[in-house]
Amino acid sequence: MAKRVRKRKVSSHKKPLSAEDVRAFFGDSVSLAVTGLTLKQFEKRMKAKGSGPATALYSSGKKKLAKEDYAGAAADLDKAISLSPVFPDAYVERGEVEYRRKRYADAERYFEKALEQDRTKAWAYYYLGNIDYKEGRYGTALKRMSEAIALGPDSPLFLGKRGLIKSKLNMTKEALADLDKAISLGSSSLLHMYRAEAREGIGDYDGALADCDKAIELDPNWDRLFRLRGSVKTTLKDFEGAAADLNKASELNPTFSLTYTYRSELLLAQGNKEAALAEMDKAIELDPNDALYYKERGNIKSMIRDYAGALEDLDMAIDINDKTSFAYALRGTIKYKVGDRKGTARDFKRAEKRGESLADLKKWWSHQENKKDKLK
Repeated sequence: MAKRVRKRKVSSHKKPLSAEDVRAFFGDSVSLAVTGLTLKQFEKRMKAKGSGPATALYSSGKKKLAKEDYAGAAADLDKAISLSPVFPDAYVERGEVEYRRKRYADAERYFEKALEQDRTKAWAYYYLGNIDYKEGRYGTALKRMSEAIALGPDSPLFLGKRGLIKSKLNMTKEALADLDKAISLGSSSLLHMYRAEAREGIGDYDGALADCDKAIELDPNWDRLFRLRGSVKTTLKDFEGAAADLNKASELNPTFSLTYTYRSELLLAQGNKEAALAEMDKAIELDPNDALYYKERGNIKSMIRDYAGALEDLDMAIDINDKTSFAYALRGTIKYKVGDRKGTARDFKRAEKRGESLADLKKWWSHQENKKDKLK
């Protein structure tokens, strides 16, 4: 009689997990780079997800964030993190709270902490790239967004944002390739808006208008789209059309501060600097914590030779966020005009330390001079 051979049972602790196993726990956004974990490794990762009360607080915080209850979301997520300090998803959500509050330095700290605990958090890279983009650090923004894409290569949102960043770096062909691919993966008003912004940035205003029109067709109730189209029309000196679009943006979202900055740009282009300044006053009244608003108002004040007021605004911009793009350069130039040579030298050195090269400064100042030309 043949001897019966017993099959050796493979320990589940040593059996690699499939992509489905991992996604079942971590969600669809998880990178496939984490597949192939053993159960023991997987259980270790599970601890980073939080459990019990921490998970409940995390879920509550996410819901409050979705409802724009930022104070409530922050409170719940802080409690979740205190109960489960190794909880990268909670840090990502906590970072998003600060991102939406425009407290970008605080947001960066939370996203960096998430990545310190888990390098596969694509959304942390995405938001860090967005912050870099907003603050004019396009090279770093490109690196961050590329890291997000490495984890989510078929994300239209990641690809679209990288395309927009590339357009700022004059990588025109690469930018449009990313944006075209993003739209092919999932056409949306957001992606058409990104491509419109990219086309606007490279001077393709007809293409930008076409994408704005398509975006508005897909989402006729999004105020941001009308602001963008208004901006393009301002550049094309279609002032009547720009005013109509910006009025529509205000109608859709009457308390959104950014619309007033676009109105300010329109009025500057028309030569009405006093009215432009009044629009910036309204923007700051609605959102007194945006460093860029103070920088822009300071710039307008410098145009009308209110140098004391301009310096006060630029001091405020730098106090709120000392990484504000070209704030030091602008303040340094105004200090030069009032005879503060040492202050000028200090501010220009700070600008260069931030990575704003002399070529960047000259390009930015050329843009400012063009604005002033419109006022003459």
